[in-house]
Amino acid sequence: VMRPSRGQEGFYQGGLPEGEYTLLQTQMPQGYTLGEARTVTVSGGEVTDVSVPLEEYAVLSVAKTGLTFNDSMQTYVVPLTGEYGVYTMVDGAMQPYPSEEAQMTVWSNVTPEQIARGRASSLRLPAAVDGTTYYLRELSAAQGFALDETYHEVTLVAGGEATVSCTVSSDRGFFTLEQLDAVTGTHVTGGAYELLDAGTRETVLTFEMGDGAYTNTMAVAVGSYLLRQTQAAPGYALSEEPECAITVEPYLTQGGAVTEAFMSCARLPEGGEMDVIDELYAAQEQGLTLVCASGRALEVGRRSCCRASRWASARRTAPDWTCAACRSMASATAWVQCTWLAWNIAWPTAAGSRPTRA
Repeated sequence: VMRPSRGQEGFYQGGLPEGEYTLLQTQMPQGYTLGEARTVTVSGGEVTDVSVPLEEYAVLSVAKTGLTFNDSMQTYVVPLTGEYGVYTMVDGAMQPYPSEEAQMTVWSNVTPEQIARGRASSLRLPAAVDGTTYYLRELSAAQGFALDETYHEVTLVAGGEATVSCTVSSDRGFFTLEQLDAVTGTHVTGGAYELLDAGTRETVLTFEMGDGAYTNTMAVAVGSYLLRQTQAAPGYALSEEPECAITVEPYLTQGGAVTEAFMSCARLPEGGEMDVIDELYAAQEQGLTLVCASGRALEVGRRSCCRASRWASARRTAPDWTCAACRSMASATAWVQCTWLAWNIAWPTAAGSRPTRA
């Protein structure tokens, strides 16, 4: 054991036989790290001076909490475990400290068992008296919560301690699906859907369309999904698009945002002409309107007032004509405008069914 030297700053040990010795520091002043081991060669009749530089340090830890909610939409805060990497700013870019291969990491809310397995609950980092700046960023997210992608800045002062507080939200969210009539744009009741994981295409949940837009009552994990109709509503064909891609965002971090989705379907014609449905969807993709060209105008998807036998696509911007018979039935079923194109294709000449100028 070395004793303080007399009147000098440092320690000394006398009366040592010649040879090589290893000098180890066993205690350190507050705010400094232990010095590295030194090999000392002692010669007879000489005093060997050994310099042991000490590096100033500060202690850094992280406290992580999560904001989540239950099925009743009540929010609460829970402590979370998470691994955070240490970074420094080098030439305007974040660099792992001290290197990418040997980056130092610190864990939040670890148990004694986890510490025994090598997870550090705090770090000793070099720090100057006037402060040294570091950054923390999460490397692995807690299960059920979003990854903390923020670089948290912290300035460490030699001999001090600092704790970085981080809060993340539950990585769950909601979506709403509105099923609309392809012509009228009104809500359609009935039919069944399933929500698929966009990556694995595994079914996440199934549901039926009620009297209003559907919203999932149990939050689902954030990410990309596909909505697919598995059963058509009574009196309607399957949805125009076989699948609808959606992205569910974190509900809490996005201020209560709910992803909206819309799918449209056409009413089945009374005459059983199923090819009409395909023509209707194809026309809508081109910005066209599908109209009846046989006796009276027909609003596709609604009850036929003229027993359509032929269909034609016509642009909405074409000259307006109105079927007198349909117009007279306005109180029973909405009449629509026919175009000169449709009238030219196949308009019967029977009395009382020629179009009049709207």
